[in-house]
Amino acid sequence: MAEITSARDVLTRAVRRLLDGDAPWGAFDIWPDRFGTTRFRLTVYPPGISARERRTLRAWRGWPAWGGLLWAVGVIVMVTVLPPWAALAVSTAVFLGTGAAAFVTAGAARRHVRTVIASVTVGFYHPSAVLEARRLQDLARRLAAADTERRDGQLSPVAYEATWWQVYNDLAVDAADVRPAGPATR
Repeated sequence: MAEITSARDVLTRAVRRLLDGDAPWGAFDIWPDRFGTTRFRLTVYPPGISARERRTLRAWRGWPAWGGLLWAVGVIVMVTVLPPWAALAVSTAVFLGTGAAAFVTAGAARRHVRTVIASVTVGFYHPSAVLEARRLQDLARRLAAADTERRDGQLSPVAYEATWWQVYNDLAVDAADVRPAGPATR
């Protein structure tokens, strides 16, 4: 493992981690919500995309958070040199402009990201919700195991991408099967 020799190396690694994320295939998030609900979200990027495309997708998907922070800091900084209404207008224009730039930069790839969310609430057993949460965990484990095997040299890049494609396609098939029940036909 390479030794970190300077603050610049630390900053470079931190920025790269922020831009690239934990895994090239996407992310798996679990977080508690109100009323004893736990949410599970699996986000899978289209297999075969480049690192640049993945970074632009991450920038687009994260824009509400970083754009909002940029807006708030912009207002705070600019209010010292501009009237408050002008600082608000400029900061809002920068916020909307960066959002539009992220949208355009992400391009067509943003339509191919697959995200599935499952929610499980304590005390309200709903079999399909529990099964969906377990399925998302299993798919995320498959992708994480493929990451580990690839890093350890046990999995070829082709086999890694094949696993990624399988999970990506599993999300599409399952998303098509889960449709809200409409009114009964006569």
